[in-house]
Order: sequence, then C-alpha cells, then structure tokens
Amino acid sequence: MSNGYFAGKRPTLLCAQVGKTTTIKTLMGLLRSDSGTAEVFGIPVTDADRSSAIRCRIGFVTEDEELYPYMTVEQLIRFTRPFFPK
Repeated sequence: MSNGYFAGKRPTLLCAQVGKTTTIKTLMGLLRSDSGTAEVFGIPVTDADRSSAIRCRIGFVTEDEELYPYMTVEQLIRFTRPFFPK
C-alpha cells in the first residue's frame, strides 16, 4: 500500500480481530510501528511533533467498552475530546 495507494480514497477496515484498532492508532501517531512508513494528510505518522495535526482531523472512538461501561457514546466522545488537540 505504497505510492499513494489510498490518496483521494476513503479506506474502510472490516473484519474481526485483525488489528483494525492498532492500525488506526498507528496512523494517528498514538502507537509506533515496528517497520514501514505511512503518511496521513501528508504528515509522517512517525513525526511525534506533527502527529497531533493528524488527530485533529480524525474522529476515533475505541471499541474498548469495558473501559467506561456506564458511559453512552456521546458521553465517551465528550470525555475523550480533550485528549486530542484542536
């Protein structure tokens, strides 16, 4: 998936237990990959200083329901929103 494979496209990750959350977290700069490179919005995901610019443009709600089972989706979004700079 190099050479701008996803440029101008909206990729979708489907399937159970295949690393979707890990992939998204890596693309958002929240996790480091063992190898390879990727850019999101022209920003290298390995650039820790600029990866916050990626998170400003991506919405992400983790599927870890056990973290806050008492929260609705709206409450979880409001709670986690400050974690991602504007």
